[in-house]
Amino acid sequence: DSAPALSAVEDVVVELEPGVCESEIDYPEIKVTDNCGAMLEQIAGLGPDGIFPAGTSAEIWQATDNSGNVDVISFNVIVTSVDGPPTIDTLEDIIVTEATSMVTVPLTGISSGEDCEPQDVEVIAKGTNTDLVTSVTVNYEGGSTGSLELTLAPETEGTSEITVTVGV
Repeated sequence: DSAPALSAVEDVVVELEPGVCESEIDYPEIKVTDNCGAMLEQIAGLGPDGIFPAGTSAEIWQATDNSGNVDVISFNVIVTSVDGPPTIDTLEDIIVTEATSMVTVPLTGISSGEDCEPQDVEVIAKGTNTDLVTSVTVNYEGGSTGSLELTLAPETEGTSEITVTVGV
């Protein structure tokens, strides 16, 4: 009596949209052939009705025939999630008088983007006119808010563009 034969199954690879961390999949058909009838059983994994999380899930199936002969196959379900870009709310233009020496600018809406795994966020800022804005200090310790401290040169007129960049 020969052992049952399970048809090979290729790994299943699924790429999800940003912020989507799990998914149903098009589960492959598990096919067994045997000359005296075989019972098919899943021995590991989430199976055809599973919701697969981002990462790799091993699926293992076993066929056993009436004589006790066994065949086993395994394949991986690989689910990847694309990280969304980091975010920060839009900042409005600021107009100050010549007598202003310090400006605090609130930063809101800071995030690492639509991610399945939390990531550390870095906020950096720089100005284009150091004769007017003599220093730019970022106050950010995590979370969704922070601030910029802009030190202005006394009795100076002009324009400076401050670029704030959020990265992971």
